[in-house]
Order: sequence, then structure tokens, then C-alpha cells
Amino acid sequence: ESLTNFAADRWNWKITPEDIKICPDVGVGVIEVCRQIVKPGDQIMINTPVYYNFFNWIKELNCKPYDVPLIENQLTYSLDFEKIAEGYASGVKVHILCNPHNPVGRAWTVQELDTLIRIAQEHNVIIFSDEIHSDFVFDTKFNPAIKAAKSKQNVITFSSGGKVFNI
Repeated sequence: ESLTNFAADRWNWKITPEDIKICPDVGVGVIEVCRQIVKPGDQIMINTPVYYNFFNWIKELNCKPYDVPLIENQLTYSLDFEKIAEGYASGVKVHILCNPHNPVGRAWTVQELDTLIRIAQEHNVIIFSDEIHSDFVFDTKFNPAIKAAKSKQNVITFSSGGKVFNI
């Protein structure tokens, strides 16, 4: 219940204890849930530059990274929705999203998340949103991906107190 109260207070995100599953860390959670969805050789989307362990997780699953690099414009980064849709259409099963993005520090807006999730739902892609850095957003608002979704069907959030609370 502590997490449900924290999420409601911090992000106005209403979740129940039944919505929460426990795992040793975000990486283990991503890998083990992915094992239920992908097969060796499947494509998993990422958006570089990105936390290097995303590549390790994909390798552990014997899958292939499908990279759609972020668009950079004077150190402002955005998602390339057209190329993301192309990747989804080509057979990507899972998209590991970094929200907020590590290392560029970009927190995605509700509109960006809604667009991404809508495209994913059209192609039956599941978004794994790594939100471990959610409390390191200072100049803008953090938006949980699953909260931005109109339907929770294609979004799984992974988070931890390990970064912000150093536990």
C-alpha cells in the first residue's frame, strides 16, 4: 500500500496493490516478463542513445535489437513516430521505453505517450516502460506511461526505489 499512496501523492496515479508485482530489480523484471512474450530471434525496439543494459537484456533473451534513434534538435530529443510505426509493422513484439529517458533526461509528455501507445496497440506491441528515473525530473512533469494510456492493455511499467532512495 505504500507504493499506491506514493504514486497517488507524487504523480496522481491511482493503482491498487493488485496492480503491483514484485521482482528483484528492473532488469530482471523486464527479462522475465519478456520471456513470456518473445521468442529467440524476435525483435525488441529501443531508442538510442539509451541505457546500455537494454542491449544486455535483449541479448540475454536471444532477441534482436530494433533501434529507432531519438531525433535530436539542438539537444532536444523526440521520438520518431513514423519509424516506430514502421518497426512495429515489421514484427517488433516489445518496445522497451526509457521514461524519463536515460541518458538524455527527456520526460515524455502525455500526448507523446498517448501517440506511442496508440501506435503500439494498432500493431499489438507491448510497451515496457522503464520508469526507474521518474523522480529525477526537475524542470518538467513526469508522466507514467500506463497513466497516459487510454487502455492499460499494451503497457507494463517497471520501477524501483533503488535510484531515488538509494536502496
